[in-house]
Amino acid sequence: MSLHLRFSEEELATLVEMVSLASDAANMNQTEVGQIGYARFEAIEHKILESAKLSGMGDKIEIDPATSKNRVTEE
Repeated sequence: MSLHLRFSEEELATLVEMVSLASDAANMNQTEVGQIGYARFEAIEHKILESAKLSGMGDKIEIDPATSKNRVTEE
């Protein structure tokens, strides 16, 4: 099943922020079960950040040198 959603630039920026915060919160749960949940959050975060980067938000997303994964910039 494939789902296609359309977001305004402002909505996409809000979604990126929400997903980034949710992923950070999931990462704080260091239990084994928490790590399984984090892997799911991380996979969705990657898809959304990659899509946002391709949709013109490249200045808001950078590669984390420690993990070589996309992350939201400090700005």
